[in-house]
Amino acid sequence: MRPVTRRAALDQLSATDREIVALLSEHRVATTQQISTLLELPERTARYRLDRLWKLGMCGGRQPYADVGSAPYHWWPSRLADAFHRGRELPRGGEREEPQEQFLRHAAAITGLYVALVRLAPSLRWELLAFQREVEAREEFTLRDRQAAIVPDAFVVIREGDAEYHAMVEIDRGTMSIPRLSRKLSLYLGWVDSGVWSERHPYVPALLVATTTPRRVEQVTATAEERARAESRTAETHPGAMAIQRMVIAACDCVDRPDAAVVDPVWRKRGGAGGLRLADLIREPRERWQRETAERAAAVKEAERELEEFLSSERLRDKLQDLNRNWYGVTSHDEHLRPLAENDATALHLLLNATNPMTPLERRAWGFFARRTEMSRFLGRPVQVRDQVPMSSEEREAVTSLREDWFARQKQFLASLHARYRYLPWALRAIRTLDAGTLLHQETWRNRHDRTKNDLVELKWLQGRSLDYTGWRSLEVSNRQWGAGPIARHASRSTRRLARAVDEERLRACPDCEQLVVPSHQDLRYQVGYCSFCGGRDQLLKISEAQEAGVVEPDRGFWRVRHGPVPGWATSQPLPPLGEDHDTELGEPQ
Repeated sequence: MRPVTRRAALDQLSATDREIVALLSEHRVATTQQISTLLELPERTARYRLDRLWKLGMCGGRQPYADVGSAPYHWWPSRLADAFHRGRELPRGGEREEPQEQFLRHAAAITGLYVALVRLAPSLRWELLAFQREVEAREEFTLRDRQAAIVPDAFVVIREGDAEYHAMVEIDRGTMSIPRLSRKLSLYLGWVDSGVWSERHPYVPALLVATTTPRRVEQVTATAEERARAESRTAETHPGAMAIQRMVIAACDCVDRPDAAVVDPVWRKRGGAGGLRLADLIREPRERWQRETAERAAAVKEAERELEEFLSSERLRDKLQDLNRNWYGVTSHDEHLRPLAENDATALHLLLNATNPMTPLERRAWGFFARRTEMSRFLGRPVQVRDQVPMSSEEREAVTSLREDWFARQKQFLASLHARYRYLPWALRAIRTLDAGTLLHQETWRNRHDRTKNDLVELKWLQGRSLDYTGWRSLEVSNRQWGAGPIARHASRSTRRLARAVDEERLRACPDCEQLVVPSHQDLRYQVGYCSFCGGRDQLLKISEAQEAGVVEPDRGFWRVRHGPVPGWATSQPLPPLGEDHDTELGEPQ
């Protein structure tokens, strides 16, 4: 063979010659008949062109030994052809060594499968989208802390309608020992366990082994089944174990009959099922993947529906209350409530801690919590969304309506309570708060019935202490008179002044509760300067101060509280029957 320059090669090669060079460079080895089929050339023309390319140093050829008859001529590209096809610098040095017969047969078998797929795909209504050989089909992964790789002889992608089927092909000419075959299959299963396959494939491709004899088919499928059971038991993850168990591994004895491998029922799958077609094998993984994907999508959709229903219902409110309000506290606003106005945040707190079924208005406002809640997979309970979620116009409208509804609800309750129990201390404070434009907070609203009961009890005890106090004061005045001088003792107004002095020392008035603070000389719970209704001390007034402020006035030797005016909305209702918001055990009206 005489060497040629690249320019000379370009001048002498026809378009058909270049197609042949490209085919050899892509497939490494091809027979005369394969080239003729792929390029749709008469076999005589193909032989002539190949012989000419051989003389130009663009390819090499050889006829391997055959036990029966004669084997076809096998062709491979020269270094010059590879450089020409790939547009690289012309190689220096000599030609590569002539490949061994085993390599030629193996590589030609891969090309034969490609030819069969190209030729038969139209009749099967297939489209061959990809046929990658060893280098392009290689996939690396980590196996037990070391780098490993699978190198299929071919990776095939076939389209059928809207479906794409992926498959890996191994060519076995019966020369591989069973232990080596076992190690190779374990490598494929390790690749499946690693999950790296998901980077290139939507599902685990089928592994198809084309071999020589029926006995060899049985050996391949039996070894595959054994390795799959063993590798699934030692898989690193449960999904990896399931993928190994489901992986399709099949074999046929048609390594030298690729047309039969493509169309005939000659495949046997691991596990014993035989008489399968190639279409059955490549469809199975995709159909399973489609089914599982649809099931997962349906499960996700159902879970989302259930979650949406849960988040928008009383069940979420009950769950948050069971968690002791760890999410939205009673005494401190959550970060999502912090930007809101005080009354808006209070209205949402009241909604969060309510127990009655939600009204349509409350359900609309509850969307504020639903959109800011997610289910924690780790904790298994609802948690707040960490990111700040801006309020929409619909949310603002719903929260505003909820705030006004709570104002109306609290005012109605207190008006009814005021009509039944006038000047109840806690109710008066609540009325003043609402009239100032501030909603009652959750703690106050939740304890409204208990506070009513407690104030009624305290008012009765205050009456008793007031009677006891007047008797004690008379005795105290007498003791002080006898301790004074004769002139003071016989003064006409000394008794009245002494009683006033005792009241100035012992009595206080609470302007917030609009009640006298009368201590007890017997019960230490009621001390001087401590309001039993609100627990206040600092805001209490002495009798002289209270009289000057118009809080109290003299009344037949004692003192009477002068209650301040009550807003019209609190006095507009007549005495009502006790409703659902009012405890029937509060006692009789005074």
